[in-house]
Amino acid sequence: MIHLISILCQTDKFSKSNPITEKFSVLVGMSNPHQTKDDETVEDSLSSFPEHIIKQFESCIVPGTPRLKWDDIHGLEDAKRCIMESIILPSRFPVLFSRYRKVTNFLFFGPSGSGKSVLARSISSQVDSTFFSVCSSHFISGDEQNVRALFTLALNRAPSIIVFDDFISLISLDSSNERFRRLKSELILQLFKLPSLMTSISISEKMYEVPAILFIATTPRKKIFEANIAKLRMSHCISEEDMIYLAEHSRGFSGSDIVCMIRDCSMAPLREIPREQLATATPDAIRPINLGDFQNAFEHFHSSVSPDEVKSHDEFYAAFGTPYPNR
Repeated sequence: MIHLISILCQTDKFSKSNPITEKFSVLVGMSNPHQTKDDETVEDSLSSFPEHIIKQFESCIVPGTPRLKWDDIHGLEDAKRCIMESIILPSRFPVLFSRYRKVTNFLFFGPSGSGKSVLARSISSQVDSTFFSVCSSHFISGDEQNVRALFTLALNRAPSIIVFDDFISLISLDSSNERFRRLKSELILQLFKLPSLMTSISISEKMYEVPAILFIATTPRKKIFEANIAKLRMSHCISEEDMIYLAEHSRGFSGSDIVCMIRDCSMAPLREIPREQLATATPDAIRPINLGDFQNAFEHFHSSVSPDEVKSHDEFYAAFGTPYPNR
């Protein structure tokens, strides 16, 4: 499953009199809980690729201790909080986060120079993982075998993080070219089935050029809330009346918007635990999720689909198919 978390943040990288607002979108894909690392199997798979391809991606591994530290990044606090909760803290305290299904895929986008690549690189100073930094040039002359080789090598060196520095160049390859079409299909496939031991971070300056992947929910919003809150594997005190309230206040939200908000609310009780106490905290110490967590979330969560886009879809379906239900 893939959904979109939109974050608006300002960077202090430039003068305060002329701040640049960056919109980060974290393209989130949940990990495959059944896929784990089998050292012997991975080694066998790795030997099936040409040696020059493996060496090419081994050269993408960022060596040693990074000079760029997490605290060197100023501003971008919302994006840093999302990364801290989704990547860094789960890697440090796996037992405490055992109730949460790990987020494995992220997409950072925003104007040039606003800190996307810098923020991605700073993660390597916070986690004990193999850090790959790759670009489109590693794939242009190859095919889907290059993609499989990269992900197999990353699994071999797991836990690992793969950063695609110019994601738009990969995803925008001409699909009329059979080799490029197979390459893009393999890339999307590998991202969808990414195991929990791996994380991918894709960076793009022109998010609007990335083809949209739309998941249209056919069930009412209330049922989406009920189904996904039930999947949290943690206690809550959301009543039937509360579910109705949530459905009424989420008009215009897509199914993925709701899932994103539920996940953020599930982190609210954990945020109340002081950082220095996380190492000794237990899952039982986390309070139940309540309606107040969602009311706070509604202040900063909004539909990821603009009214104009909704209108254009509604007009098309009204003319050629079954229109969307009233929002």
